[in-house]
Amino acid sequence: CPTVFTLPCRENIFFGTMLEKTELPVFLRKISSIMRFKTFLFTFLVLALFSSCTKERLIKQLTGIYKLDSYIKDKKDLTNAFKAEKQDYRLEIKEENVFTESFKLNGLVFKETKGQWQLINSNKDLQMVDADNNVRIFNIKHASNKKLTLTKGNEEYQFTEE
Repeated sequence: CPTVFTLPCRENIFFGTMLEKTELPVFLRKISSIMRFKTFLFTFLVLALFSSCTKERLIKQLTGIYKLDSYIKDKKDLTNAFKAEKQDYRLEIKEENVFTESFKLNGLVFKETKGQWQLINSNKDLQMVDADNNVRIFNIKHASNKKLTLTKGNEEYQFTEE
């Protein structure tokens, strides 16, 4: 049996033939190519699974009925003014990509807005489109099981889940 690179020649377990000096580099290139492909495929699958889990977890954290804790505009706390104008403000986000915003005036529902929501910009932003096709985009600053902080320009909304 001839030796190549001081390694004894063995039967090729894939093809059942003896490797010769000229076949060994080609065979090694094929194995190297296969290993690179498997590494790429494994990395791709892990990233796809991770991003899917992350999005699903974020959706679970977003869904709920929230009440406004604070409203900050231009670094000024305007929570009291917001709550006076929009009493009992509620934001309901459902897993089916539906949202409802409502607030009361004198104990009655003054305004209720319904529409569709979706995550955009690599799940960093929440886009809300109401029935009149008005689009609002909020940056998701923080989302946990009971807390939600959204920003839009110079405004920050902090919510607690009911």
